[in-house]
Amino acid sequence: MMIDADNGVINPNRFIEEFILEDKDLIFYDRIYDNEVAAGSYIAKQWADMDDRPLPKLGDTDNIAIHTILLYTTNINPDQCGGLWWNAKNFTDIFAYIACIRILLGKDLSWKKRIAILPKRTAWVRDSWLTDSKWCENDFIIHGWKQSYMNKERLYRRKKWTCPFVSAAVNLSLCTQESYVLNWPYRADLKKKCSVIDKHLHSEVTAAVSQILVYDKLALSYLNKNPSVNSSSTQ
Repeated sequence: MMIDADNGVINPNRFIEEFILEDKDLIFYDRIYDNEVAAGSYIAKQWADMDDRPLPKLGDTDNIAIHTILLYTTNINPDQCGGLWWNAKNFTDIFAYIACIRILLGKDLSWKKRIAILPKRTAWVRDSWLTDSKWCENDFIIHGWKQSYMNKERLYRRKKWTCPFVSAAVNLSLCTQESYVLNWPYRADLKKKCSVIDKHLHSEVTAAVSQILVYDKLALSYLNKNPSVNSSSTQ
């Protein structure tokens, strides 16, 4: 499993094996608040790099490039959406590019033979800020735990987070014992009923759907204006 450094286990009673699909080489998940296939964590049996392909200056990160890689598993020419990325002037253009990729992936489902993209709210990890650092027993791994942002109020909402533990100290000697859970001394005010957390996440998904429709329109407009790019792959 690949996992970013700012992810942490909130609930040690859940296991990554719950999310493994034996017939898939790669398992990704949809981010809750937008149309991205998340790159912060994924499960891989086989993986290939982007070779030495040059990347645009804006959005030259793994969470953008990973969408292009998904197209390489199909017969679709990735250049159909490439202009949106290469000519991107802002992140609206970047998210329109992602929407374009998702539209094309919906036209050729051959990638599903080897790859899974888990739907929103069904993955092993989610962002902390979505519920203002609150969590419940259904959670497993939380994303966004950067130490430099911990317990700092004057931050952009998607960056700040509150440590859910009374103490951040870890007793390594407990890790091989049944009492390992003592390394998770929770703050009672941040642990909530799952019905409360589910309500928050549902509202975030609803808001995301509205925004995704905006990016879908931009992507469809681009595809309609650029019909000259052949829909079949030339690779």
